[in-house]
Amino acid sequence: MVGTKPEPKRKYVLDREDNDGNYEPGNVRWLTTAASALNQRPGEHHVLTMEVARLLRQQFATSEYRLRDLARIHGISNKTIQHVLKGHTWKEKDRQEKTYDNYT
Repeated sequence: MVGTKPEPKRKYVLDREDNDGNYEPGNVRWLTTAASALNQRPGEHHVLTMEVARLLRQQFATSEYRLRDLARIHGISNKTIQHVLKGHTWKEKDRQEKTYDNYT
């Protein structure tokens, strides 16, 4: 169990200890947004997946994250995040139809 989010809540994000692993118990921790940004591989290309789309929606729904914070944390453009949050793309019902090739 990762525990309660530290204060001030807007400055902390859920981070994976092993970037190749999933967001699951035993592989997550609370880090400041700045520390989380340093935990990325140099030149890492971020791919939007249904898992990340769900996480974006959950994080935004808490009102603890601004759009630009989510963009920086996940390495995804503001515009793409807006499309996900507004339901223009990466809808739950479409998850079987989505492939990376649809979004390049």
